[in-house]
Amino acid sequence: FANKLDLSRPLLVLAPHPDDAEIGSFGLWAGRNATIVTVTSGNAGDANYAADFPDPAQQYLFKGYLRAVDSVTVPWQGGIPPERCFNLGYFDARLKTMRGKPSEVVPELYGPNADTAAYRRANIGTLLPKTSRTNSWAHLVEDLLAILKKVDAPIVVAPHPYLDNHPDHHYVTVALAEALERWKKPATFLLYTNHA
Repeated sequence: FANKLDLSRPLLVLAPHPDDAEIGSFGLWAGRNATIVTVTSGNAGDANYAADFPDPAQQYLFKGYLRAVDSVTVPWQGGIPPERCFNLGYFDARLKTMRGKPSEVVPELYGPNADTAAYRRANIGTLLPKTSRTNSWAHLVEDLLAILKKVDAPIVVAPHPYLDNHPDHHYVTVALAEALERWKKPATFLLYTNHA
């Protein structure tokens, strides 16, 4: 608490999945001038809607859309309105593969979809366009660079790339580092871990 950070200044909070911003740093950003950006739709994992959607691709599209909606509305509980939240719609459990092939388009884990717009349509805010955008590492880094320029936050909150052992958490911060290298502006980092 002796770091003398001015937390009244804009904060940019990066979350790999819906709920990570709340789990990892809610007490920091709640009630402050924060922008919360969730990188993935959270569309992988358990087959929660198998009874409703026999086709796995449809089931995970539905799950991802619901979680994308959560990512832009739940921060309102901490005073951050949906206009200051954005879900980039990249695909859960695909970031490591994307990083290995930066210019290639990587489809979803459970189906052929390669367009993040299926999830970006959940956004109310206008931080980035909600139009078609293919799921690639190059696009992710470009999007993060555009966000850094638009938000221009002196404090960036993200997962700790060494302490957090979830691959998506690690690679979100790797993508952020690549975007920051292009931005060339100083920022203070506050790092969290949800999967130690």
